[in-house]
This record gives sequence, C-alpha cells and structure tokens, in this order.
Amino acid sequence: MCFQVFEKKVRKRGKKTKKAENGFIFFLINCPERLDFDWCLFGCSGNLVKKTISQCWMFCYGGSKNGRENRNDIDYAFDGKESVEEIIVALESVGEDSHFGQSTLKTLRHMSPTSLKVTLEGLKRGAKLSSVGEALKMEYRMSQAFMKEGSDFYEGIRAALVDKCGKPKWSPQRLEDITNDMVNSYFEPLGEKELDLNAIGSAKL
Repeated sequence: MCFQVFEKKVRKRGKKTKKAENGFIFFLINCPERLDFDWCLFGCSGNLVKKTISQCWMFCYGGSKNGRENRNDIDYAFDGKESVEEIIVALESVGEDSHFGQSTLKTLRHMSPTSLKVTLEGLKRGAKLSSVGEALKMEYRMSQAFMKEGSDFYEGIRAALVDKCGKPKWSPQRLEDITNDMVNSYFEPLGEKELDLNAIGSAKL
C-alpha cells in the first residue's frame, strides 16, 4: 500500500524529485525482506532504512483518523490469532462500520481456503526461522506444493485469466474441511528437489 501511495507522489512531483523518491520507493519494496543483506552495495545506511519505515508507517497509519482506526482493527483481527477461523471471527466482530473489517472479510472469503491456511502456517513457521535462507527454502517447498496438479492455484488462474468469470471453485470449499495434514503437506521436504542456495551460487543468507 505504501509503495502505491508514494509511486503516485513521484509522478505528481516530477523529474526534480524523481531520483530521491525512487530511492525511497526502493526501500519500501525491499527493506522488510532484506535488512540483513549487504546494504553497502547501494550506499545506504541502517538509519535511512529505519527512517524510511518510520515515514511509511506514519503516512499510512499515523496521519489520519481512518489510518489509526485501521491500525486498531488490524491489531485486533490479526495479532495473536492462531487460525484463519479466529481471524474471520475477529473481523466479523469489529462491526459493519469498519471499512477495513468489511473489505478484508470480502477479500478473504473470495480466496482459496487452502491458500489462506497454508499462508498463515507459513507466517507462523517463518517467524521461528533463523535466516533468510531458511525462509526461502520453506517458501520454495510451498511453491512446489501449490504447483501440483489439482492445486487451487490452477483454479484461481482459470477464474481470473482464462474464463475471467471471477468465480473460482475451490477444493475444499470450506475452511473447516482442511485438515492439519493437508496444510503440513505444503511444508514437506523435497528430497533431491530441495532448494540448494549454495549450489546456485547465492550469497550466504
């Protein structure tokens, strides 16, 4: 969201500030995932990263009444929730007056129930990993599982890009029909197909 906001600001301000603003956008896109990378390659300091994150947060949440209300609803709906079902219940309870709550509910209810549960499980597991490399390996396992025949990934593509009906037929269709074993299968080791960062010449992550 912050990237989209500041991208518009770049276009409005013109060429004089484009270089500076593009640098700002670069950090908005990359800093959350790349704080441990070699920032000196870009001539940037840790203070600039912190300042960028702070400015982004203030612009999106701290500068308006709606922003602060959204922040409260976000914390209430997502903080400490262990399941997608808990998140849904929390979003429902914030009331019809909450634009954030209602719009987020609409979005989640349109998404693949399997993808929702796997994504939340990935976030929970990722928070316990000790390096970016481990996170990349986990996400690679997830991506390979999503690409298997019969995955909801293909149904989503059909509904959005092929038939363009906007009415995907997820399988399973309900959150309660998705078992822990089904979710865990997206994180199983890939054996010989496991992602090997050293083999592809990646920097130590």
